[in-house]
Amino acid sequence: MSILAKIFPLNEDGASDNYEKFKAFWSQVEGCEVEKICMKNYSPPRIEKDFENQLESLREKFEEGKKYKYLVLAVSSHGIEKDTDGKDVTFEIVWGKDLDKRYKVNELLEKFKEVKEQKIFIMQMCRNRSDKTTVTLLGKDQGVMHHSMTEPNLPIHAPAIGNEPTPDELTAGAHGKSRSTEALNSIAWPKTWKLAQPCIRDSIVMFSSPSGYLSYHNLNMEDAGGWIFVSMEKLLKSLKGEKISVIDLFLMVNQKMSETFTINDKFIGLSSFNHMLTQDIIIKFKN
Repeated sequence: MSILAKIFPLNEDGASDNYEKFKAFWSQVEGCEVEKICMKNYSPPRIEKDFENQLESLREKFEEGKKYKYLVLAVSSHGIEKDTDGKDVTFEIVWGKDLDKRYKVNELLEKFKEVKEQKIFIMQMCRNRSDKTTVTLLGKDQGVMHHSMTEPNLPIHAPAIGNEPTPDELTAGAHGKSRSTEALNSIAWPKTWKLAQPCIRDSIVMFSSPSGYLSYHNLNMEDAGGWIFVSMEKLLKSLKGEKISVIDLFLMVNQKMSETFTINDKFIGLSSFNHMLTQDIIIKFKN
């Protein structure tokens, strides 16, 4: 095996959906070992230290024997960004029944900073901000402001950490349409917008939304799961036998998201990624 892949499904709602879609995708990559999880008996880490220990165990397994060339680490969870002092933005993974467990994305990446091999990180979680400095009204982001003519056809759910639900909270499909589109169109972007761009050397990090925005996942349907994992699974048929750069792969995922998912008739969900790779990561799919 040349690739070790593992997902940490921290959000209890949708954990099994995200795990199954992650496993379905990466198990079709040649030479990829996907860490198995018994979802029937699974429960997220009880405390932050347990999560940290699991990260360290993964790093130890990856480095042991030097048999792996690439690492794929995914997290599906709730999340939030904080503009701490007007100078810095922090990005936190959030989970637990009361959403009281928090772990900084930068701290997760730091755990793998000394790993010399190329690394792929996938973060399926919200990145909205609960204060009024966000790009949309009262911290309530409704989706990336790129216009799309495609009608929404899937029920979605977008949790917003730090915000009490209001009538203008994003809902679509079976949940009804949002009434805040008009308000969104009248909101100007701020003059300065600080971005959280966590990354380390020899890695590429993919996020399910741009900095400052909510993320989305489908509920109670065949295509249930986070939009990144749903989009990856939709690409599998076209990738059979193909050899592809991970950067091109992530572009394809983003394109699939923009074609498949729309919000309030006019806006599309988009992922984002940044990297500090020192060489390309090429993966080959099984026939």
